[in-house]
Amino acid sequence: MGAASANNLLAELNYGSFQGYYDADYNMSYWKKIPFAAPPVGENRFRGPQPPAQINGQKLRPVFIEFYGGAFVEGSASTGLPGIFYPLLNSSDESDFIAVGPNYRTNAFGFLPGQEVHDDPKSDLNAGLLDQQYALEWVHKYIHHFGGDPSQVTIIGQSAGGGSTVAQSLANGGRTEPPLFQRSLSLSPFWPKTYRYNAPEAQAIYDQFTRASNCSSSKDTLGCLKTASLETLMTAAYNVTYSDEYGPSSYTWAPVIDGHFLRTTLTKAIKNGDINGDVHWGMYNTYEGENFIPPSLNNSDSGSSDAAFKLWLGDFLPGLSQHELQRLETVYPPSGSSENIESYNSTYVRAELVYRDLVLACPAYWTASIAETGYLGEYTISPATHGSDVSWWDNPNVLQTEYPTIYHGFAGAYASLIQTGNPNTNKLTNSSEAAVPNIKTGKEWVIAMSGFTTAKIEQLKERCGFWMDVAANVPI
Repeated sequence: MGAASANNLLAELNYGSFQGYYDADYNMSYWKKIPFAAPPVGENRFRGPQPPAQINGQKLRPVFIEFYGGAFVEGSASTGLPGIFYPLLNSSDESDFIAVGPNYRTNAFGFLPGQEVHDDPKSDLNAGLLDQQYALEWVHKYIHHFGGDPSQVTIIGQSAGGGSTVAQSLANGGRTEPPLFQRSLSLSPFWPKTYRYNAPEAQAIYDQFTRASNCSSSKDTLGCLKTASLETLMTAAYNVTYSDEYGPSSYTWAPVIDGHFLRTTLTKAIKNGDINGDVHWGMYNTYEGENFIPPSLNNSDSGSSDAAFKLWLGDFLPGLSQHELQRLETVYPPSGSSENIESYNSTYVRAELVYRDLVLACPAYWTASIAETGYLGEYTISPATHGSDVSWWDNPNVLQTEYPTIYHGFAGAYASLIQTGNPNTNKLTNSSEAAVPNIKTGKEWVIAMSGFTTAKIEQLKERCGFWMDVAANVPI
């Protein structure tokens, strides 16, 4: 067989599939060691040839699908070997799963809001989330050909990737059929304000983008965007992204309520119990709100005052009433504590807790709290800022060899969830290190440089309860 057929060398017979090979030196395709009869052993030792036994292949493996982060602005699944999944796979001999990394559209290409997009029969809101769902459907349909089990799928993501797992958990009113995954790992799930597609804030993003793309004067602004050059649109998208980095919630590209894929806000879905998947594990980092608040709030000369805090709060949450703002200042006092912050008395930490809880920690807590089986964890290893946890489970690095207990305990728990549906089944640390508690115990798992412990979550529950109360005016 020549090179013309060399790309299709899997021979599928009624008793098994056999992979062929191509040799470029001889321009020849070939198959080796195909059994045409059953092995002449045992009872068959002196018999004539018998039909070959059915070859069923290996047992199907669990699957995990990773959605990349990047604030819904940028990102890519492209990676070199061994891939971002390798530290999870390598954490234990028990780890044996299939990893999938789909791409999805970001910024204006994946999250363009507006009435115009809604009204156009050839356009879709939340296209980036629809990309993800389409990838999940592809996995459900085809992953068994790669040795994966479509009934054991875990979705995982960090930051906007974690927000993506939240979105897929909310998809289709929490009633996606057939189910496309069974469990999720939402790591610092970035879930910014979620407006209806044509709310003034969302429509303003569309209008700003059309102006930046030189399409605002067109009678058909969306048609103009469809014919504009890729370079023009990319430049315009990034101009919109960074035009007001620390302004009112830094809201630009994000999921919107579209009435189909996302039918309601996260908080309403949580109240109604409308969520896909059976097992949900949420994670957050102690100080990760610092990455998203104005650095000036840490300025001892002008920023670290109650007045500066209130000014930022008014910009960040303009929809809250005066009464709600007063409640917020009680829930987040000038001096206080949290689960793993023994005490604070700075405006900077106060503000980072507000942002962290609203956008990252509470979405992690909420999805875990209503799951059939839920877990919550807090990463406290310094600096415990946004993304500082990924070194333990992302690409291989020296931390994983220098601190094997943390690596195997942390990455191993993730791998165990992927492999078995339970982070403790393949626990790699000894009995002195805490297992991951079910959230129904009222505790979270704590990752520290000294090891693994648990902490009560009454304070977080109270703070997230406040956000649930005022959610309509955020909105979230």
